[in-house]
Amino acid sequence: MELRALAEAIVFGKTLEEKLLRPTRFRDERPGAALERVPSLPARSVSLRPSEGRSDPPPLSDLEDPSARARVLHSFANHELQALELQALALLRFPDAPPAFREEIGHVLVEEQGHLRLYLARCRALGWELGDADLSRYLWDSLAPMGHPLDYVTGMALTFEQANLDFARDYEARFRAVGDEESAAILARVYEEEIGHVRLGVQWLG
Repeated sequence: MELRALAEAIVFGKTLEEKLLRPTRFRDERPGAALERVPSLPARSVSLRPSEGRSDPPPLSDLEDPSARARVLHSFANHELQALELQALALLRFPDAPPAFREEIGHVLVEEQGHLRLYLARCRALGWELGDADLSRYLWDSLAPMGHPLDYVTGMALTFEQANLDFARDYEARFRAVGDEESAAILARVYEEEIGHVRLGVQWLG
């Protein structure tokens, strides 16, 4: 599957099925023209449309409650959804970026899809669906105006992905402390894969 087609499905597709379309292989032979007009928001179904402002997770002291843990995971799922939409946007905005850079973004995007699937499945096991609480648009609003590949490097890889290393390790310990080994295992996997996402930024910053 062409990276261009995958990126378009993620940014302009309205359903989770479209945004989670995961090719067994991808290629980048037809990157197309640069997307000039950045949408104010990625396409979403009504139930997935974000609200204004930020949506903060519940206090850490509430994590004994399964519903509170589901809300935390819901927040993380929303972050992953925005992240993969922004990675797809970067592919559409910067077709002339070095092929190796675009390929690395493609691999990161596929891993983010995997994180989102894990969070969604765990939320469902705890009785929640994506959209059961407000969905923040903070990441999209912060990075969608990016005008150069380095904006992606510094904003996504070295800021939001870097922060996720801290959050994932912290919440892994807190979920494990309340006996939620399933959620802790997801966060352990996310942590390990986010290291590579941050490494992309370090490698391409110079």
